[in-house]
Amino acid sequence: METDDILTVEQVAKILALHPRTVRNKIERGIIPAHRLPDSRRLYIRRSDLLAALEPVEPTEEDNDERL
Repeated sequence: METDDILTVEQVAKILALHPRTVRNKIERGIIPAHRLPDSRRLYIRRSDLLAALEPVEPTEEDNDERL
């Protein structure tokens, strides 16, 4: 069984070279999944969730039409 690293907002910000507030905004918008422990204000992000959120997405034909 593989272990999945748990990251804090600050660690994710450092990895992505972003400000922690930007990471929190992406979490609030649902771009990066995050979790809270019961009775905790801190957010935690699984490394696998972060990597999945960063995977490139193929443009759709509709995206291509908008660029013309």
